[in-house]
Formats: sequence, C-alpha cells, structure tokens
Amino acid sequence: MLKEAAKDKAAPYVYDAKGLLAVAGVTNAVSFPVNVVPQGGADKRIKISGTTSVKMSQYKIEPPSPKFLGNLIKTGDDVKLIFDWVIGPPKKSAQ
Repeated sequence: MLKEAAKDKAAPYVYDAKGLLAVAGVTNAVSFPVNVVPQGGADKRIKISGTTSVKMSQYKIEPPSPKFLGNLIKTGDDVKLIFDWVIGPPKKSAQ
C-alpha cells in the first residue's frame, strides 16, 4: 500500500509491505516500509529496498553464546534485515 508518493525524480515512493517471513522453518507475519525508486534510463529498472528488525526468538532460534574468551562475547536477540533488489526486463543479448 502506498504510504508516500515520491517528492521528486530522485526520491523514493514509500510503500507498506506486508507478508510472511520464513526463517528456519518458522513463518511469521511481517510489516515494514519499503522504498521503490525508478532507476531511469532505457532499461526501465526499479530498485526496491527495505529494512526491518526481528527477534531470533520469534523464529525459535536461540541467540549464539560463544563459550571462549571467558564469555566476553555477548549477543542479543535482535537481528536487522536489510535488502536491495533491482528488477527490470531482461537485457537484450548482443548478437
């Protein structure tokens, strides 16, 4: 669903992405903003990018706890997922 239209040619369209995220055999509903930016040019490519945070425990994953260096390394439950995806028609092969 469109949340914010692009303010100019270089600005992104901001959408609210909703769907299912499967990790380690566990599926949960997620919702987060994604940016959609037309790349311009003759190839008509579009860049889609987004970021969201999830907890490993939501997917039944125990955060790692290394047992060396006298337990000096601590980890948390939060994980940040970041993606960039460029889509467009296939490029024509040179013949």
